[in-house]
Amino acid sequence: MVLKTNQDSCYFYDSDTNTQSRKFIESPNLSLIFIDNEERKELDNVYLDPRTNVIVGRDVNGTTYVIDDGYRNSMIRAGYLVYKNYDELKINDRNEGAKIHDELVYLVSQAIKKAFPTIERNVIGFSENYTLIDDGYRFTIGIYSNIDIVKKNQERKINGLQFYPFDKRMDNYGTLYITIHCQRIEENNKNKSTVIADNILKSIIDNTEDIKFTIMDISNPLYYTK
Repeated sequence: MVLKTNQDSCYFYDSDTNTQSRKFIESPNLSLIFIDNEERKELDNVYLDPRTNVIVGRDVNGTTYVIDDGYRNSMIRAGYLVYKNYDELKINDRNEGAKIHDELVYLVSQAIKKAFPTIERNVIGFSENYTLIDDGYRFTIGIYSNIDIVKKNQERKINGLQFYPFDKRMDNYGTLYITIHCQRIEENNKNKSTVIADNILKSIIDNTEDIKFTIMDISNPLYYTK
């Protein structure tokens, strides 16, 4: 069962500081108070699972609850940046594929810089992350090769985590995998995070040629994990 916090009928309570909050509090004596069918209930065993970055609570009967405070860093968009028609064609020559892949990485990198001149860029191995703040949200854009995603999903399988959604038909050289994670950092946001994420993707594509975006379905939240 998923419980979404608010200020009035579903909130955290820290008995050490006598603090009530809709946002998760790092405390060894944290509980969750919520109303269920007009009955006040309390979960005493509440913690942030470091493996999944999910807030978990258990009642006296051992029933597990997932608690969504709206501040978790979660994936809200994922898909492929496809160069020309490499969602239909396959590159068999490794040398040719490497050249096309390098060109695609360069074009996408330049498009992101052009769309967002002040964006923060981080290179981690062969992947790139970009971070920007908009309307009280922190957005992290991840750019990966298909091989990166295969490795990530192998690790996630070992750790019992959800897979990043993927499409086996995509060529390994002529496509890149893109993710957008979002974390709320302020209250009273004017726009939905998904609307801003779609605008980010549109801005990137509008600054490229011969590149399209193919979206993958995210049926459940995929929280950010290192």
